[in-house]
Amino acid sequence: MTTEREIAHQTQAQLQQQLDQQRCTLSQLEADLQRLQWIIGASPATYTSDVVPPCPCTYISQNVETVLGYTPEEFRSEPDFWVQHLHHEDAPRVYGAHPQFFQQGHLRHDYRMRHRDGHYVWVRDSLILLRDTQGQPQEVVGFSQDINAAKQDEMQIKRQLAAIEAAADGIAILEDGVYVYINRAHLEVFGYTQ
Repeated sequence: MTTEREIAHQTQAQLQQQLDQQRCTLSQLEADLQRLQWIIGASPATYTSDVVPPCPCTYISQNVETVLGYTPEEFRSEPDFWVQHLHHEDAPRVYGAHPQFFQQGHLRHDYRMRHRDGHYVWVRDSLILLRDTQGQPQEVVGFSQDINAAKQDEMQIKRQLAAIEAAADGIAILEDGVYVYINRAHLEVFGYTQ
């Protein structure tokens, strides 16, 4: 026959075991949170936004300050902050991609955003659409990274290629005896076609 003291002892042991399990779970959650905070801190500007236009930002990481100069609080301060800072020449292309995004559930595109100091920065925006259990759009999750240097390099290469194409002298690039590039003047000098 079990005495009240033994029952109390067993109950105490069970409670201690549950408490130990809860402490272990809490410790794991804290480690997961630290991991997630580090990943977000080491990543480009990560964000979430509502799906209802103007799709206000509901969260943005501290890294937005590195990319665009604004604090997360400033970025979330107005529902259409993103819209107001999108370059007007890029807006039609960016808005035109929305139907594709809502159909496919993911999108990656490049556009310019106005930096806090007034100049524009090229960003690459990669985003996914989260849906609820009925398949209805629920939230946008994404990240924006500064690709300004890459875009400047790309424009420089385009200018150089345009200069090479416009040159009066024939220019050709061969690799292992095979033409990999021939400008128009070279084609005309030797009577080749593309």
